[in-house]
Amino acid sequence: MIGRASRNVFWFACKSLRRARRKAITCRALVHRPLISVVTVGEIRALAGQFNWGAAKREFLTKVLQTLVILDINGQSVFNAYVEVDHACRKTRGGARSLSKNDL
Repeated sequence: MIGRASRNVFWFACKSLRRARRKAITCRALVHRPLISVVTVGEIRALAGQFNWGAAKREFLTKVLQTLVILDINGQSVFNAYVEVDHACRKTRGGARSLSKNDL
């Protein structure tokens, strides 16, 4: 299951694909470049596969992803934050929800 944040980034990437094709611009032209995690890159590519994107769309997606800042989230502080959020979610009465691997 793809996480909500990844779906939002995928939507952004699709929107960027359409916009970039029309205007021939990339995110590198922006003063503030969007940040995404390495996990999100994998999920976006998985969605492209699920949607049966052809070679041209996948190649353009790769170009768009190359314009973004991709964060390596492999760090102890990220893992500690995940544990804290997961614990808080499980503690909350009535509104608790379990986190899936995609919520990282």
